[in-house]
Amino acid sequence: MVNEIILSVLTIAYLVATISGVAEYMRRESSKKKMIPLPSAMLWVSLICGIAMLIIAWFAAKQDGSLGLTICFGIPVLLCIILMLGWKNCYLLYDGSGFTQKNFWGRQHSYTYTQVNAWRFNTRNPMDSSIYMNGKKISFNLLSKNGTDFLFTVNAKYRKTHNDQSLPEPPSPNQERGGFCAHVLTPGQYLIVFIMVLTFLAGSCIWLVVDAWQPVGEDVAEKYTVTFTSREIDDTTLVLTSPQTQDVYRIDGYENHLSGFRHLTSRCDGTTSFTLWAERITPKNDDPYYRVYKLSSGGETYRSFQDSTAYNRETIPSILLVYGIILGIILGFSALIYAVGSCPERFPKWLVYACFRKSEIYF
Repeated sequence: MVNEIILSVLTIAYLVATISGVAEYMRRESSKKKMIPLPSAMLWVSLICGIAMLIIAWFAAKQDGSLGLTICFGIPVLLCIILMLGWKNCYLLYDGSGFTQKNFWGRQHSYTYTQVNAWRFNTRNPMDSSIYMNGKKISFNLLSKNGTDFLFTVNAKYRKTHNDQSLPEPPSPNQERGGFCAHVLTPGQYLIVFIMVLTFLAGSCIWLVVDAWQPVGEDVAEKYTVTFTSREIDDTTLVLTSPQTQDVYRIDGYENHLSGFRHLTSRCDGTTSFTLWAERITPKNDDPYYRVYKLSSGGETYRSFQDSTAYNRETIPSILLVYGIILGIILGFSALIYAVGSCPERFPKWLVYACFRKSEIYF
């Protein structure tokens, strides 16, 4: 019940964020106002990742019912919602008289061009170019729509009031604070990498879950008539061997998804014929074998397609658990990257170098 409430709230929030984000995108496309927005890819990737993680979260809730798994898959959905809202709310609007910056919470701050006294062009990451106003820093993407035009406007206004002088650059962080400061130039790149990894995880997890959920039928197997002379138990798998070809036939989950185990094994005498539907599996570093989906003999069915389908679906919670653990590790690492990248001077030098490449740090 708690899982469904959490996911219902997340689903509603995701739909609201998606509708408002798409509506804002369409409005911007038709607007003639000069604006520097965040990259549109941020909206679309967040939208796709969000719906993928929502599907996984609902599957996890239905199959496993674990609150922990719901939280693990719910956090990325919440992150995608935050990113969509961030794309919608965060932008810079400008005209001939000044510019207005809007933050994530929707608060607007207006400035005039006479307040600008410096700027810095980030050669390694133009998306993190900045202008300064008495110590206040406003970052913008120089490569985005209107980015270059905005900088040209700011510089032209500064020249007009400062005897045709160009905007100066501010002191480096090292000069401002002294000592080691490890100014990270591109922490935002790690957010993009995280979204890409999240997309891959979501896609692969959905593929495995859908594959396990699919009903097993004759379309995935071939029909054979064989006899068996030996049987072995390999954990939860019954292994049968045919005397004619020495082929190995494996029945997974025999303890819960096989009827008449003793009667079946007593007929493995080399003379009783069995009709079965099986799929040939060829492992890369092992001998090939047949995975049995249905097994019958003399009018008695020992293993049905329904039994095989039920066994496959029992693996879904394990799949979700593994992906939940991986996702938790990635979320923790991403949080560490964000924290260190935002204020590197507060962390030990070795930790900064462990989180970022040397090319992304200067003194």
